[in-house]
Amino acid sequence: MQPPTLLNWAHPHATSAESGADLASAQTAQRQQDTEVARRLVSASNVPILLHVYRLNKAAQGIYRQFYGALSSSNVAFPPVALFFVQFHRCSWEQRGRMSGRLIVLSNRLADLHTLDAGGLSVALGKLLREHGGLWLGWSGLITAETNGENRVERSIDGNVEYLCVNFSQKEHDGYYKNYANGQLWPLLHQRVDLAEFDGSGELIYRAVNKRFADTLTSILDDDDIVWAHDYYFITLAEELRAAGVMNRIGFFFHTPLPPSATLAALPNHESLFSALFAYDLVGFQSHEDKENFLSYVRTYFGDQAVEGSVVTRRGRTLVDVFPLGIDVENFRAFAQSQGSQEALQRIQQEYSRRKLLIGIDPLDYAKGIPHRVRGFGEFLKRFPEFRSCATLIQVAFPASDETNSCTDIQSEIESLCGALNGD
Repeated sequence: MQPPTLLNWAHPHATSAESGADLASAQTAQRQQDTEVARRLVSASNVPILLHVYRLNKAAQGIYRQFYGALSSSNVAFPPVALFFVQFHRCSWEQRGRMSGRLIVLSNRLADLHTLDAGGLSVALGKLLREHGGLWLGWSGLITAETNGENRVERSIDGNVEYLCVNFSQKEHDGYYKNYANGQLWPLLHQRVDLAEFDGSGELIYRAVNKRFADTLTSILDDDDIVWAHDYYFITLAEELRAAGVMNRIGFFFHTPLPPSATLAALPNHESLFSALFAYDLVGFQSHEDKENFLSYVRTYFGDQAVEGSVVTRRGRTLVDVFPLGIDVENFRAFAQSQGSQEALQRIQQEYSRRKLLIGIDPLDYAKGIPHRVRGFGEFLKRFPEFRSCATLIQVAFPASDETNSCTDIQSEIESLCGALNGD
């Protein structure tokens, strides 16, 4: 169908409205017109016209909002021209070169960038944010009364890094954080489906919290800002941002492994959840195995045509690649050579000078296999009793930055195993 009126369409401005009622009426009319234009874009078949429309109407955010909202909520394939419309929006970013905007990082928890024990995420991002500046948005760790629709954000500044903190209500904490993210996604991604507790209520709250973070972002984003979301807490974030008309570049990084397709399929409504990753421009993984597992999943559930090399083309062009997470070597070297570290080393050397040490330092979660390590050490002493008098296992276990539901159970199990081993 040929839409001749689109060529001359321009987004009207309602700034001249004299009253609140006039403004509301103008906004309602605008939304209706946006919906009609989006409908025509979906049904159109003339690519040059669509490109011309976009170039003439760069301020037509309403079209994009309505269009991408419809595209994101549908599982059916749109006409090729409709997909091309989204691709044109998103590919245009790649032609801008290096952006001068802010780096905006999202993670479930905020942390102190100046400490080495703040967790892998903080260590990985600390140097980048300290040197180049940016904004970090995340949960404060606090649980407050119900938000009643308010989206209050607390701001603080440390050098050239701005922190934005949101609090969770008890419902958000239990549904988004404990139930869905840590009770379902965490064990699934670590191939411990036997520990997952699947139910439908958690997903709804998970999506609602992602939308809340997206709403916070849309109120502060500049056109050239780059958004970088971290880990399984924000799988649906970009989808919410696209539905709100955000066209910034958005990246996502998995700090966890990604299991094979058969494991991912154990999650109820898995296709709807993982297809939300297609709204990102870049999805990063820790290893090539994780990347291939994701691309295999896309081929299995969305068809071979949805993957071109390392690019997923289901809703646009999402590049999938590998970015192994490293550490700030210089900071760790300086910490190891500091006076406090050297004094601690001397104490350990004096106390255990006649023993062979096995040292483990891990977060207190079941993915690290600490109970298995303790059992393995006990089995070693049974098979080689001559080491009982000269071998010591020192296991340092600290609470994970995002504690899973079974953290307390693991701690009790480890304490029981160590007590039994020392009592033998």
